[in-house]
Amino acid sequence: MSLYSLRRFGFLFVLLVLSMMHLGQESALSAAPMVAAGEDHTLALKADGRVWAWGGNEHGQLGDGGREDTTLPVMIPGLTDITAVAAGHGHSVAMEKNGTVWFWGYLPDAHMEKSIAMSFESPVRVEGLDHVIAIASGRLHSIALKDDGTVWTWYAVPPCPFECKYPIILEPLQIQGLQDIVQIFFKGRRLIGIRKDGGVYEWNCNGGGEGKTDCPAKAVPGTDGVGSFNILK
Repeated sequence: MSLYSLRRFGFLFVLLVLSMMHLGQESALSAAPMVAAGEDHTLALKADGRVWAWGGNEHGQLGDGGREDTTLPVMIPGLTDITAVAAGHGHSVAMEKNGTVWFWGYLPDAHMEKSIAMSFESPVRVEGLDHVIAIASGRLHSIALKDDGTVWTWYAVPPCPFECKYPIILEPLQIQGLQDIVQIFFKGRRLIGIRKDGGVYEWNCNGGGEGKTDCPAKAVPGTDGVGSFNILK
């Protein structure tokens, strides 16, 4: 099925899934129903903390253990108590109620020495990343905001270089130059972070090297005291 067809059917099924998501509203979980749209796939979080996905699945971004595209929503196995989801280009992210993060789909190399490009067909926990209060996905990568105001991304570390494949560990990496952040957004490949004093910071790293430790975020001139806002796509 073409990408156009998947997107067309995807929009139709958003209405279906939104109605499904209101079932079980009496759940004690703190999840609020939400939908996240990636490049060619869609995620839907129900009030019961479960996640559903549909659309393109070339890189395993649907998290169902395979790579078959589907126009019908499928529940992602193993994800419970989820409170937020985000979708990017061929990858997906979920935040659990306890502040941990799950990732699946395509993870590019991002020009980091320890990183290798690979795909995950099922959700994998980002080890050592906790106390997360918000997540966001861009075109090529994803980030997490912790309750201490720091912002993190992650990369894949194989157990032995170029010799074995499993188990793969997702290792977090703090983005330098971002402290006291209260909101995070993506605009294409650029990360936008808002500090609690209203200052706006941007992290781009030449468009492809997001994750390099020698590429800190920089303040956007003339944006002091902006406060909260939404990024227009």
